[in-house]
Amino acid sequence: MRVLAALLAIGCGVGVAHAEDKPWADGVSEAAQTQALELYRKGNELFEQALYLEALQQYEVALRSWDHPSIRYNAAVCLINLGRDDEAYDNLMAALRFGGAPLSKELQQQAHTYEGLLTRRLAELEVQCKEPQAKVMLDDKQLIECPGTQTRKLKPGLHQVVGEKPGYETDSRAIELPAGKKTTLVLELKVIVDKGRLERRWNKYLPYGVFAGGIAVGLVTVPFALKALSARDERDEQFRVYCPNGCKLDELDATQRADLDEIEGRKKQWAGLAYTTIAVGAVGIVAGLTMVVLNQPRFVAVTPQVGKDHASLSLVGRW
Repeated sequence: MRVLAALLAIGCGVGVAHAEDKPWADGVSEAAQTQALELYRKGNELFEQALYLEALQQYEVALRSWDHPSIRYNAAVCLINLGRDDEAYDNLMAALRFGGAPLSKELQQQAHTYEGLLTRRLAELEVQCKEPQAKVMLDDKQLIECPGTQTRKLKPGLHQVVGEKPGYETDSRAIELPAGKKTTLVLELKVIVDKGRLERRWNKYLPYGVFAGGIAVGLVTVPFALKALSARDERDEQFRVYCPNGCKLDELDATQRADLDEIEGRKKQWAGLAYTTIAVGAVGIVAGLTMVVLNQPRFVAVTPQVGKDHASLSLVGRW
């Protein structure tokens, strides 16, 4: 196979052409044709030495200047010898896009022989997509923009087809393609439906407000406690003034006891306020923390219920 392919490829002639009756030359300047021909001849020399990869590189550069069927044909033969059948098929079809011209009858016959060979070796995949503006990717490369149908010859084996569009569920398919057979794949993208929502018991910031309020009230305890301690120290100091040598409270006169009772009353008042604020603050902190836990978002499912003569929505959630 390789020797025959090489001889046929080398025998394929290419010359500078004008576009009047040669559509493959349409829009290609003589300078571009000349440059492509030089690369083509270099590729042929490498081809004759069975240096298929090096020859293919020359042909690929030549095709950038002039997409000539003969250069395409030679590139296809190189790819066949390199085992890159899917790329070879694409190049072969490009070589035959003008009905076989300007290839000789022998090369046209050989091209169709190669076409049959590659068709048996390769798998055929047809992808259909009807959703407007959707994109279809084949093995991470864009295949088509929908709506449309695209057919490709691929190496047998596992391939990945992905259809996607914003607001639609992605349709991803892993498919095993057998050699010599056609597989048709129809992508159907579905609109993403909101099947539920997240809800909280209270406003998101309410538990944090309660927690912060508890801390604020707790902080008020500090000045109250300091005033209560100050009143206690004041009472002790006043008692020492009234009784420097030590005595009992009932040994003091009525005025002295009244002064001490007044200070004691202020101490109890500040201490009571301190105990109250610390209790309220603690309750606020505990309540806030509890509310934070209870206020975590919960998913509430929206389930449509359709009967013969009614339709309703059922909300189902867990707390």
